[in-house]
Amino acid sequence: MKCPNTACGKEITDTSQYCKYCGTKIENPKATINANYQYHEPMTPDDSHISLPTRTLAQNGSKSFGAAIVVVLVLAVIAVIWFASRPTYTCSVCGKTVKTAYYDPYDYNSVFCADCARSYFAPFPYEAYKITNH
Repeated sequence: MKCPNTACGKEITDTSQYCKYCGTKIENPKATINANYQYHEPMTPDDSHISLPTRTLAQNGSKSFGAAIVVVLVLAVIAVIWFASRPTYTCSVCGKTVKTAYYDPYDYNSVFCADCARSYFAPFPYEAYKITNH
């Protein structure tokens, strides 16, 4: 079937409602069989200027791999900041600076490192007097 527009006159399908070249409406009984059905004509060589975006598997994989690297780096920075911001204590006996300390239950101003706490609290378990920071 040919387009009824004399300026166009190109070949179109029998079920076309509009000419895909000039847009002229076609009064065609075959085209109105089912008003709910929308027929899309297949692409022709004239439609080759239309390009669809394509992605390769490598492009998709590299994007998710890059996101994983960013997440790991952010977690590493958070861990470094957390470890660096932990308080330090100076042992009241030997003067050593430590991150894990133990307190004297009778004198809260006294702080001990693990070595001094072991001898100070002997024979009692010194782990019960560990200073915890949450």
